[in-house]
Amino acid sequence: MANEVPSADAGVLPPGNVPLTGGPGGQGGKDGQSGKNGAGKDGTGKDDDGADQFFEDLSSQILIASENGLFNTVNLLYKNSIDELISAASESQSKKETEKFGKQVYELRRLFDEAWNSAPQWWRALYERGLLHFLAIFFSTFTTFYCLIRLSPLFEKHVEAWTCGFGVCGATLQVVYYLVKQINRRQLRRIWIVQCFAAPVLGVILSIAIYLTIKGGLMVFGEENDKAGINEKAIAIFCLYAGYKWKWALDKMDALVGSKK
Repeated sequence: MANEVPSADAGVLPPGNVPLTGGPGGQGGKDGQSGKNGAGKDGTGKDDDGADQFFEDLSSQILIASENGLFNTVNLLYKNSIDELISAASESQSKKETEKFGKQVYELRRLFDEAWNSAPQWWRALYERGLLHFLAIFFSTFTTFYCLIRLSPLFEKHVEAWTCGFGVCGATLQVVYYLVKQINRRQLRRIWIVQCFAAPVLGVILSIAIYLTIKGGLMVFGEENDKAGINEKAIAIFCLYAGYKWKWALDKMDALVGSKK
């Protein structure tokens, strides 16, 4: 029956079966223990040294899915069985019972896959495809561009508006890349929607800071601004990178402040 969920002590699938959806390994070998990316001896697709990390990642996926309300949308037996398996696997891990631990982790992944795939389409659209997060980042991006266009006369004497646009593009690319990465890892958090709204604005701030820093530096080394040969398009590339790599931009600001002390 579709609503029946195996208990935590149910018999596990043999290691040589088709790999789990989104699992760490590819198709197993004929003996269930070989194959380049296939299931390992413990049935998790990992060697013994990697099984602990796989269990930690899987536990993190389950915790995030729970925070996102997965177990409120599926049969409650899934949550009970998964909780029992996590507890049992943690105990086997602490006792160094490698084979038993591997089978429990494999069964835990199978149950989690079943729960994930049985979730309603609206939930999977939100957290498997990141629909709301992508809508948030693109809405914020277009809104920020609109505001830049409308407000550009206020600051065009100090900063070129189109260089700020490059900062927005960089921030948008960074967030989209991060979202895709976390979606593929099944670790998309609901709270990150705040970052999706804020990222383009942060891209503008960082691009303005980098623009003024670079232009100010060139003005120091050049006798006249017009003769210094400042390439606005080259500066825009740095603004794009500042929007994409926030840490790089902040490090540059810290270095600038430190050099002035």
